[in-house]
Amino acid sequence: MNNVIAEIGLNHGGDLKVAKLLIKQAKDAGCWGVKFQYRNIGSFYHKLDEVGDTMIYDEIKRNHITIDDLIELSMLCKELSVNFGVSLFRLEDLLNLRTMSGHIDFFKVPSPECLNVSLLKELLKESKKVFVSSGAHATGDILNVLGNFKNEIILLHCISNYPTSLGTQDLHVISTYLANGFSEVGYSSHDENWEVCLMAFCQGAKWIERHITVEKESNGLDHSSSSDLGEFKKLVAFANNFENILGERNRVPNQGELINLQNLGTSLYANELIKVGQQTTIDNYTIRAPRVGISPAQFEANYQKIKLNNELKQGSALSISNFSIKKSPISHEIRSFAKQRKLGLPVRLHDYSAIKKRFDLATYEFHLSFSEVLNDNLMKVIDNINQKENISIHLPDYIPGNNLLDPLSRDYQIKTISRKMIETVGGFARAIEDKISKKVNIVGSFSKCHHDCKKLNLDAVFDYIENEKLNILPQWLPVYAWYFGGTVKLDIFNSYQDIHYIVSNQRKICLDFSHLVMAASYYKVCWRDWFNDLLPCAEHIHISDAADATSEGLMFGKGQIGDFSEILAINKLKIIESWQGHINEGEGFGQALGILYRQSKKAEDAHG
Repeated sequence: MNNVIAEIGLNHGGDLKVAKLLIKQAKDAGCWGVKFQYRNIGSFYHKLDEVGDTMIYDEIKRNHITIDDLIELSMLCKELSVNFGVSLFRLEDLLNLRTMSGHIDFFKVPSPECLNVSLLKELLKESKKVFVSSGAHATGDILNVLGNFKNEIILLHCISNYPTSLGTQDLHVISTYLANGFSEVGYSSHDENWEVCLMAFCQGAKWIERHITVEKESNGLDHSSSSDLGEFKKLVAFANNFENILGERNRVPNQGELINLQNLGTSLYANELIKVGQQTTIDNYTIRAPRVGISPAQFEANYQKIKLNNELKQGSALSISNFSIKKSPISHEIRSFAKQRKLGLPVRLHDYSAIKKRFDLATYEFHLSFSEVLNDNLMKVIDNINQKENISIHLPDYIPGNNLLDPLSRDYQIKTISRKMIETVGGFARAIEDKISKKVNIVGSFSKCHHDCKKLNLDAVFDYIENEKLNILPQWLPVYAWYFGGTVKLDIFNSYQDIHYIVSNQRKICLDFSHLVMAASYYKVCWRDWFNDLLPCAEHIHISDAADATSEGLMFGKGQIGDFSEILAINKLKIIESWQGHINEGEGFGQALGILYRQSKKAEDAHG
């Protein structure tokens, strides 16, 4: 975990209102802590003869804050849950602050006192984090003197120029300190360019201290080497995500890339009917997008000399299923288990019959596209629905033009087309209800905020649903979702604040477990705590696994949840949403059902 400290230092101008504003901005940016400087101004300076000394003294005097001021500022930090720290230059100053030691969360030894062992030892007695800046000192001296404290302090590499010009940072020193056994190393930045801090992370820095200011053009010694709120937000965002940015040395493609691969890549489409037993070459096919089957590279590497086991119609994409033995229906035991546990599969209008033929389950959820809804293709499928089936519907995520479905949008066109689509889906749901004589849940993603207050926005979502008299269940969402082949930050239905609203107002939702893990991971909380809170409000369930804030739809057992036996016992319709489970005649769905069956069986055996 990388952390950022906002050094307020001399940027408050001696004005407590400005100091408090900077604390609030640091909190807004997501900083770990804020830091001030303390000197007993009456005894700190001896005699001022040089112009430079006078200038610095005048600046320090102008920014002087008292112990009472520090206590007041520390109380604000406590209220905001921001760590409060102080830089000290002398033992005398520490003795002055002993009366308020309980208000201080960490100390800092500034660069001029880097080798002041007496001060350092006294600070360590306080049993708080102690940071030591190394500016204006040679690496050898730092290693010789501070090496005895390498497991007790956090050493901050620092260049004591204000500002530090680009190209003078010597960031390799950070790795030198780490190689010499310092347990934690950071970087105290006085750079004109805040981006240098990112390079410090790459060298192994776990802490960044950077000056914060309301206005970078303000008069004062430190403003030119400071960042404003906007820069701080960027810095903290990089700090919080740095380990994820580095990732793994060996990687697998993420879901967004796979979506792009499908949309932008090419497949082989048959020029003519290709019969069982026929061996083909690349000349038998036309290469076109999208990639819904075997790519040209895959064909050339693996399939040129293999005869087809299943017929390929003219114009259809060549897939693995054309070379595999026809998959048999799932076993009676798994089918019975799925019906007993109210387990179902997501289907599209075009593959509903094929999926049903292979799996013969009692529960299916239609995942609709905007083209299917707007082209009035929905009603054609109703004749194929069995009266004994449980059916639910998932609203399209998009409307035409790559905009998210949003019936509350302030954009008239987006709102109008979104509402038209929802109205059409509502009619589809009512027609199915007439056919099966059961309630049809409609699941939708309502991910945009249109009010400053989340409560007002959530109220607006549920008011819309109630006014339209539609059985729509907003689904629990991740903070970052894979849309358009990349990630989009979603605003609501993904935080503890939203949980509080849903629970306190007894609202009904679709609880998506993959999204649950992703959102909880983003906020660094346990998904199980949120699960226990949300379960009473779960009217409908989507199930798949997730490992972190971005790994959506993992196969069961591959993420944080692992064992789904407890979730399977919930008496609600549960739709399996393992990533691309429908491909190759539902191969992934078959695998998922098998895993869930074995997990459930093991749990039953364990309980006798």
